[in-house]
Amino acid sequence: MSQFPCDSCGLCCKLVGKVIANKHVADPKIKRIIDAFPYKTTNTGACEKLNDDNTCAVYDSRPVLCDVRLMAVVRGQPIEQAYSQAQTICDELKRSNANL
Repeated sequence: MSQFPCDSCGLCCKLVGKVIANKHVADPKIKRIIDAFPYKTTNTGACEKLNDDNTCAVYDSRPVLCDVRLMAVVRGQPIEQAYSQAQTICDELKRSNANL
């Protein structure tokens, strides 16, 4: 996988508020990235920068938390491992949030 195969379902953006609300992050680097998320989220957890068509209004300057490549660097992961992990998370989000 040479890049993450995003299908623009928007679930990661619709649920980012739940990630931000999770206070049980062990890695202090990841905790700082989560705490630095610059945008508001709705009461359902959606990012304010999510467009109606499930694209990101600030994609070219999105936060580190939203960038699989940058998060791979932070975690010290090979990019292929990060893509695989992101795909697994994406698939699980789709299974557990099919109604969103």
